[in-house]
Amino acid sequence: MKLKNKVALITGGTSGIGKSVAIEFAKEGAEIILLGKSIKKLEEIDDEIRKYNSNGAILVKGNVKDFKAFPSLAENIFNRFKRLDILVSNAGILGELMPLQQMSEEIFNDVMQTNFTANFYLIKYLYPLVKLSSNGKMIFTTCEHAVTNEAFYSIYGASKAALNAMITSFSKEIGNPNVKLHLIDPGIVDTKLRHKAMPGENKELLLKPENIASKFVELACEEVVEELDY
Repeated sequence: MKLKNKVALITGGTSGIGKSVAIEFAKEGAEIILLGKSIKKLEEIDDEIRKYNSNGAILVKGNVKDFKAFPSLAENIFNRFKRLDILVSNAGILGELMPLQQMSEEIFNDVMQTNFTANFYLIKYLYPLVKLSSNGKMIFTTCEHAVTNEAFYSIYGASKAALNAMITSFSKEIGNPNVKLHLIDPGIVDTKLRHKAMPGENKELLLKPENIASKFVELACEEVVEELDY
């Protein structure tokens, strides 16, 4: 029970990596707060979590783009737990793969708000709770496209590059030995986002989300000493 009694918030928790991380954390004894857009899917995952934690998860139906909801989320977490031990910021979208000149402002804003801006608000309102943990972890999911600069990935890649820059700088600002920040690139994983980007790909050759969930457990554990991972 590597995460026994740890309080963990996971965004993008209704499928793929977020779902697998939530279940893996529950197996290791964590109290789970799960944020996702579909209450039906949240409830289905809660059924899985209850196999390992009879209390189940705290389910929060919402979109990370609803920035005004973060203050009340932080307040509710504090009122119940007095702290947050682990944040896994996993929510992300691809947008559309197309020439930049043809991209609409709506797609641009959707990708940037989900993949980048939401993380500013997560830090702004949840870092004060993570500081209250004796060993807090903030884990952000990034991607190789932050640095590869491939054609048609301009906005998706830019959103991840901006995330990397923000988290790297913030990690140097905090000066708090009780809080560690991590950027993790899960690699080529069998997720909806990957299927949209590479629709003709053989899914059997991809890593399964449950196969990489243990990496998130490693980053969340107390024995982790790296301050920042890529």
